[in-house]
Amino acid sequence: MPGDVICFVGRPAAGNGPSNGMVVRHRSDNKLDDRACNLIYGTQKDNMQDAIRNGKIARGERHGSRRLRLDQVLLIKELLAPVNPVQSHW
Repeated sequence: MPGDVICFVGRPAAGNGPSNGMVVRHRSDNKLDDRACNLIYGTQKDNMQDAIRNGKIARGERHGSRRLRLDQVLLIKELLAPVNPVQSHW
């Protein structure tokens, strides 16, 4: 099983073993790359931040449930921006 390989390879690669709440992460986000140099310990939050940074999670226009395109969002923000108050004449 792939998970078994990660635990077996991850222990010596990343240190003594994960503390409570830690997971074995792939530096490259390639789950097929189980080389020791690609495995590190971290939290699930670290793992998700890696995935976002490496483009593995669709966000913004790439997300399948998006409702608006970027140009539409920018237009709405422009239309809703507060108007500069008229300068007083004194």
